[in-house]
Amino acid sequence: MAKAYDIAGRSAEHGMAVDLANPVDETIPYAIINLPKDDDTVSGKVTISTSLGDDVGVCQVCFYIDGAPKECAKFPACPESPYYEFGWDTTKETNGQHSLAVMAVDGEGKEGVALIRVWVNNVAPPPPAQPNLIVEKLEVYKHGHTFAIELTVRNLGQGWASNLEIRNALHGFQALAGSGFYPAHATNEGRFTASSMAGQCVTKDTTAGIAPNSSQLFVCGVVPVLIHPNPPAIAIGKPVELLYDGPGGKKHQKTFNIPVVKTTAGDEPSMPLSTAHAQAVKETDYLIVTHPGRMFSLNPGQQVTVNEVLAEMAELAWDKDGVLGYLNVNDRNVLRNLLKPKGGWAAKMKDGFYKVQGKIGGYLLIVGETEIIPAWNLSVKPSKCDWCATTVSDSDHNYADTYSGWPSDIIVGRIIGNDAADLLVPLQTST
Repeated sequence: MAKAYDIAGRSAEHGMAVDLANPVDETIPYAIINLPKDDDTVSGKVTISTSLGDDVGVCQVCFYIDGAPKECAKFPACPESPYYEFGWDTTKETNGQHSLAVMAVDGEGKEGVALIRVWVNNVAPPPPAQPNLIVEKLEVYKHGHTFAIELTVRNLGQGWASNLEIRNALHGFQALAGSGFYPAHATNEGRFTASSMAGQCVTKDTTAGIAPNSSQLFVCGVVPVLIHPNPPAIAIGKPVELLYDGPGGKKHQKTFNIPVVKTTAGDEPSMPLSTAHAQAVKETDYLIVTHPGRMFSLNPGQQVTVNEVLAEMAELAWDKDGVLGYLNVNDRNVLRNLLKPKGGWAAKMKDGFYKVQGKIGGYLLIVGETEIIPAWNLSVKPSKCDWCATTVSDSDHNYADTYSGWPSDIIVGRIIGNDAADLLVPLQTST
């Protein structure tokens, strides 16, 4: 309709019907999934091959898995018949049926979709080969009053063994701590359990590891221990535990009961282990005594430090021709009786440990305050003053003078303190 106006504002209009013929794109694009085919079984990494088309042009294509969009790609030139490939890692999907869809989009937003269903079937890869460690050999060598435990571990498996920890049970022995034994990269520590009055030599190898079909020798130094009451049957290697890691961080733990019956001939001839223990004690005149149970109870939460104290006591005994004495009873008279010439401990040590022909004998070192090893309160009276007697508190004189004679039988010293960390310092400076 048209309408005209003159200068005066008058108007006239006229209308007529006309036909319009504007072209409209009514064709939707198409999408085809060439590979994989419908109902195929796939695994691993798969290529999704597609063919796309539209009479005007395809401007975008999108890939869907189980209805969720995974990837889209745009074609700035909007070609009429493009091809496109998507990568699909099926190992990230669960095994079973999955739907795959490809959507083609033209410039006007019309969509064409192709849909197939496939089966994912991924077989889990075999686990990495694991190590298999065994104790190939366990030998004990006597060197005077000390012993060296040589333990050989062999890897019968096909995987590397790493982070190895060896726990060798000790009955009647105390292990030294630290490095210095073979191999240099391994470390030893002594552990003691007061409830069973038994210990362990714990060897750790956290650096080298053991390759398949190879072996490694580990050496741990120990000194004999006298235990009262109920001294144990002397034993090493009953049991031996191996804890180690395999590839992938898999944890392994194995236990072997391989008690040592005899020492191995070396510097000294082979002999039953109990005989070797007795002979080693007989070569000592330095007795280092404590009460492990009392020390642990007075140091809650400090088991590591208490074990370090016991290991340092062993180090001192190693250096000073000494032997350790562990009490499991809190009675000063019991210890005094053990120290007498016919006592349970003194009689086992070197003949010169106690007084011989008026001479002072060996040396006794007590580790711990009177709460760990008790002492006496003695009444002392000067020889020229009958009325001026005085009391000496916390005296160890009765340990030195077991027969109440003169001179004393043995030399006595004490490292005072109940805190394990405080006891550790003078022991470390003495070795």
